[in-house]
Amino acid sequence: TYHWVVTNFSSCLPLGGSPCGEGMTTRAIYCQRSDSRPVEDSWCSEETKPTPAEKWCYVDCPVDCHVAEWSEWNATQCHCGETGVSRHAFISTNPSSSGRPCPSPLVQWKPCPAVPCYTWQTGAWSDCQLHGAMCGHGVRNRNVTCVRGGDNTTVEAWHCSGSANRKPVSWETCHIACDSDCQLSE
Repeated sequence: TYHWVVTNFSSCLPLGGSPCGEGMTTRAIYCQRSDSRPVEDSWCSEETKPTPAEKWCYVDCPVDCHVAEWSEWNATQCHCGETGVSRHAFISTNPSSSGRPCPSPLVQWKPCPAVPCYTWQTGAWSDCQLHGAMCGHGVRNRNVTCVRGGDNTTVEAWHCSGSANRKPVSWETCHIACDSDCQLSE
């Protein structure tokens, strides 16, 4: 006996030598004897021959990653003690599996220019100063200066005004207890 054998469809072959787009996929159809040997098609019935032997198909074209733009370098991020600043890419088109991948990394970093640190430095409190009295409430003082980090050089106060730390107080009230007269009892 003889019968038709149909293979699976081939992978899609794009037309015109293009790597993607519309194409054709085909399958082989041949006549076979009962002992599995191929024979001339004339041995099988034309009325039972399967059709079609080819069909339209489509191969997706690769989509490359496209970076639309990079964010700006934000130099205002370079504060005292910061080592660097970064920016990141905005991707407008993600790649397909066969497309060119996005550049790596999608974040760029560069060092900050040297930005000196300024801090408030406080001196020791003075003794409690009373005005015209030996005891009671008074005021004590201390020096509060702005210094540049690293070498502790005194600089103008405006350098520290943007600091996250508030300026420490340079004076406060104080109290010296008065001795009270005491009575001894037997």
